[in-house]
Amino acid sequence: MRLHYADDGGEAALFGRAEELVALAEVIRAGAGSVALDPVADAAPYDRGLAVLEVGTAAGAAVTLSVEGPSDLYRIAGEPRLLDVLAASIEEYARHADPEDPLDHLHVDPFPGHYYLSPESESMVVHLSS
Repeated sequence: MRLHYADDGGEAALFGRAEELVALAEVIRAGAGSVALDPVADAAPYDRGLAVLEVGTAAGAAVTLSVEGPSDLYRIAGEPRLLDVLAASIEEYARHADPEDPLDHLHVDPFPGHYYLSPESESMVVHLSS
């Protein structure tokens, strides 16, 4: 699984096979853990590849996806019941997406009043790889 990150704008692109995305959904659902990501030599059009995706809980908080500074750590944190919503979205996408369709992807984008994402959250686009 790879995670590309744009420093300007804070958007991430996650690429994984179905089984990797389902496993990630389980880590998110558990509310704790980390996933080592595959190294990326060229993350274009993004700025860089990240090394670790870490999940944690934050009582009473909406889900936030973020990178802090020049770190290679992508963090997902939030209230457990809201982490479950994100996990279910990723798992559903992984089970039903078409890896042969380059336009098939899942957007995880915050907007004012979003059900489970914090307005401070960065965006992530999830892509199924074959």
